[in-house]
Amino acid sequence: MFGYTVEGFSLPDFNWTFALSDEVANTDSLEGLAVEQDTAHANTVKLATDGGKILGFILVAEDGKSQGEGITVTVSLKGGHRVASSAQLAVGDHVVGAGAGKVKKDTANASGIVVFEAIDDNTAVVLQK
Repeated sequence: MFGYTVEGFSLPDFNWTFALSDEVANTDSLEGLAVEQDTAHANTVKLATDGGKILGFILVAEDGKSQGEGITVTVSLKGGHRVASSAQLAVGDHVVGAGAGKVKKDTANASGIVVFEAIDDNTAVVLQK
């Protein structure tokens, strides 16, 4: 192993802010989770569902409920991210949503989001191009 990683590689021009349609108790637990477009609402994302097409990964979440607003998330649409997976992944696997914002192997290997590091049974680093 050479000590290189794509984790944390982010392109600020591709960090966008959206409303999050999911109800969550703690916004601190959202960082790094995968999201997909929520087609029921404009400018809104939801945590990636099982088999869902991943739009990006949450960088920052802000809870605006005390001001009468919902949860706002900044989502990275390109870059390298540490993600939670529902099962062990291997370097080179493509990923899709696994539910609750986690990822799993895309059996069609066509998502364009590729595993670059398999950290452990439930964590990987992916590169989204």
